[in-house]
Amino acid sequence: MQLQRKHEPSCQWYLNGVYHNNYDSFEILKLKEPHICNNPMVMQPHHWIDSDFIANMMLTIVKAKISIKLTTIQATIYKDILYDILYKKSWLAKQKILERLFRSYEEFFQILPRLLLALKESNFGIIIEWNHKMVDGDTIVFGRVC
Repeated sequence: MQLQRKHEPSCQWYLNGVYHNNYDSFEILKLKEPHICNNPMVMQPHHWIDSDFIANMMLTIVKAKISIKLTTIQATIYKDILYDILYKKSWLAKQKILERLFRSYEEFFQILPRLLLALKESNFGIIIEWNHKMVDGDTIVFGRVC
């Protein structure tokens, strides 16, 4: 089996593969990389380029540099797949990555008291002051921890 772009004769990319019946899978035998020709279809909106897709693409990059700017995420996605993503989509993707790495805000606030207690016990003389207020019967809003 050979795959190539028939509608673009100038494209030199191709892939050779074979199907294995006993494994019910394909094996790639030869792959000419990179595939760099501009495909006009990529410039159109695609439903599969969502924040989950972007988060999967950017996970290792964001993990290496947590403070990465959203414009850098946008530029990286454009460089890799030639598709401009919205700022909002890059923000959502980064939030999903941060949640994978550090849990959600709700989960973090559940373990925060244990974390601060461990900090206090391991640092003799430290004083932790909770800045919070009760909003409803059982809802607390935290301002900051001093």
